[in-house]
Amino acid sequence: MMKRFLIGTAVIGLIGVILCVVYIRNETTLDKFNKVPMRAVPGDRDESLKIGVIGDSWVAGQKLDLTIEQTMTGSGFKTQIVSSGHPGAKSRQIYRDLFLQRNVEHSSNSLLMDEDLDFLVVVAGVNDSAGHIGKTFYAHHMFLIIQTALARGIKPVVVEVPEYGIEDTTSSGFLSWGKRTIYLWLFDNGNVDVIKEYRKALREKIQASGIADKVLLVDFSPITDDYNNSKALYANPSHLNHDGYSKLGKLIAHSIEEWHNRVKGSD
Repeated sequence: MMKRFLIGTAVIGLIGVILCVVYIRNETTLDKFNKVPMRAVPGDRDESLKIGVIGDSWVAGQKLDLTIEQTMTGSGFKTQIVSSGHPGAKSRQIYRDLFLQRNVEHSSNSLLMDEDLDFLVVVAGVNDSAGHIGKTFYAHHMFLIIQTALARGIKPVVVEVPEYGIEDTTSSGFLSWGKRTIYLWLFDNGNVDVIKEYRKALREKIQASGIADKVLLVDFSPITDDYNNSKALYANPSHLNHDGYSKLGKLIAHSIEEWHNRVKGSD
């Protein structure tokens, strides 16, 4: 009887390990680049711009739209903002959302296929880094988003992984805590605060690709480089409050303005 019990326990344990391995493999596989049709690039739009914004919960609910639009308008640009945010999404899901059918929740395909879109702003990385999915995973899928925008003739604007309370974020339950702990050691070498590492991985991938001059990478430090000294800008460790989102929207807008004017000035 004891022998049967031990064998049964071992079999169940083995099945559990196999299922965990399959789950981790499926959740961390790297997507391939999906080809998209090139569009007719909009003509001279010096004073009229259309900006798309995609990302996670930092984008959902049009948190950045109004500030970006008002800031751009204040600088003399007639601007239209369209956005699509997917709360809880990591970079891979945000990439996949670009190709979802338009009637599917969180699809951002309408932005990608918009014939008049000038810029595509991407705000992501909080869920990747908090979930410790790995800097390679993050950099790879952010780069796929960049490649996709460029293939469509859209200028990519990527906000680096924002500063947030990564050491203060909590798991939603035991299973979530367990998965996060496993990923922490599997993909991030046990390091909790990996924000700078994830940022560096993306910068290096962009530089190595030879397209750095085609990508606007927005440095988050003008808002803050230390969560603990800037908690007045946050609603909780992983989200900004109204003032914080307002500052981020202005930073994005000013970055686009500077880039747009610089490019036009060199034409």
